[in-house]
Amino acid sequence: MPRYRTAIIIDLLGETHFMYVPEGSTDYEKFLEDGIGVDGSSLPGIATTEDSDILALPDKDTKITILEDSDEHEIYFTFMLDKITKQPHPLDVRSFAQKVDEELKNLGYTISVRPELEFYYLPEEYFWNVLKNPEKKYVTDYLLNISKDEYYLIRSETVSTLINFGIPVRYHHHENGPGQQEIELNPIQTIKRAGDAIALSRSIITKIAKEYGYIATFMPKPFAHEAGSGLHMHFYLFDENGENVFYNNNELSDVAKSFIAGVIKHAREITLLTNPTINSYKRLGAHEAPSSISWGFANRTAMIRIPASKKSIEVRNPDGMVNPYLAISAIVLAGLDGIKNGLKAPEPVSGSAYEKSLKRLPRTFEEALIEFENSVWTEKVLGIIKRRYLEFKKRELQEFLISITDWEIESYLTFF
Repeated sequence: MPRYRTAIIIDLLGETHFMYVPEGSTDYEKFLEDGIGVDGSSLPGIATTEDSDILALPDKDTKITILEDSDEHEIYFTFMLDKITKQPHPLDVRSFAQKVDEELKNLGYTISVRPELEFYYLPEEYFWNVLKNPEKKYVTDYLLNISKDEYYLIRSETVSTLINFGIPVRYHHHENGPGQQEIELNPIQTIKRAGDAIALSRSIITKIAKEYGYIATFMPKPFAHEAGSGLHMHFYLFDENGENVFYNNNELSDVAKSFIAGVIKHAREITLLTNPTINSYKRLGAHEAPSSISWGFANRTAMIRIPASKKSIEVRNPDGMVNPYLAISAIVLAGLDGIKNGLKAPEPVSGSAYEKSLKRLPRTFEEALIEFENSVWTEKVLGIIKRRYLEFKKRELQEFLISITDWEIESYLTFF
C-alpha cells in the first residue's frame, strides 16, 4: 500500500471530507506548501458552481501520523483558500474559529473545551425496527455492568483509535438510553482544535461502528421516550500565567459570572448553532436536557451547570449535530461579550429548572431560526457565515414542512 497524505476539509455544517494523495502523485510533495484544489460547490455551504475553485491548504500544526503496514501516513486538517487570490475563504469555519482564538489571545486569554460525545449504536440490519421498539433489543442502564455491556469492545476499539489519532480521551461508558454511549474527551486547548477533535471523533466513531455492523447516530432524539444525546461542553478560561480565571479561591469568579451572563444573554440568538436540527428540539426539556435559559450549581436541569469540582463552566444544551467550530465560537463570543461589558448573571436556579417560570430556549427549530435571523449581534460576529448558514437552515425547514411523517400516516391514513 502506498503512503498517503490526507486532507480533512470541513464544510459549513461541520461535516468532514477526506482527500487522499498517494506517494508518487504529482501533488504529494507540493501538497504541504501549495495545498490541493477541491470543488467548493460540492462542499455544503462553501461555494457556488460558477465560482467553485477552492484550495485546501494543510494546517501543519494539526499533523497526525498513523503507522500502517510499516508505512507512515500523514493526515492534516486544512484551511480553505480562494484559489485565485490565495486569501482565506470567508466561509471557512476553521479560519473563523482561529480568529476567535486570536481575539481571546489579544485579550490575554486562552480557552480549553472538554466535550462529552453522546450517541447511540443501532444494528444496521434492523435499525428501523429498533427505532420503533427499542425495548425489544436493548437493556437501558447508565454505567452498564460489564457482564451486560455488549458495546464494551466496540467502544474500547474506538477509544484506542481516537487516542492513536491524537484525540485525548478521559473515559467512556454506556449511557442511560438503550444502546446509548458516551465518550468524554480531555480538555482541548483552543476552539479550532476542539472543533477538530469533535469533527474527527464523529467520523471515527461512525466508521468503526459500521465495521461492527452498527450505525452510530448523533441524532439528538432518536427515541421518543428515551434519553436524548447531547454534546455537553465544559469551558476553562486561562490567563497568560495559566491561571483558571473562572475560579478564585475555589469560588466562582466575577469573570465567570460575566461569561455566564453573556451566554445567557445571547442563548436564544445562537440556539440554531448549538441545536441545529429539527430533531434537536425534541431533546430539550427532558432526561436532563435543559429547556430554560438558566444556570446553577451541580444542577443538571439548568442550561449552564457549575460542576461540584469547580474547575469549569458546563454548557448543556448543545447536541452532537453541531458544526463544532461555529457552536463553540458562538458560545465563547457570547461569554466574551459578557466579560467585556461586565454583565451581571441572574441568580442561580436551585431545584428543578423544569418547574420554574424562567425564560426558555426556543421550543422549535422554526423559533430558533427566527431568533437567529433577527439577531443583530450574530450578524455582527458571523457576517457572511450567518447568511449562508441561514440559507441552508431555511431550506431544511421547508423540506421538513412538506414531508409526510410516520406519525401522520399512523394517525390519519385509516382514520375513517
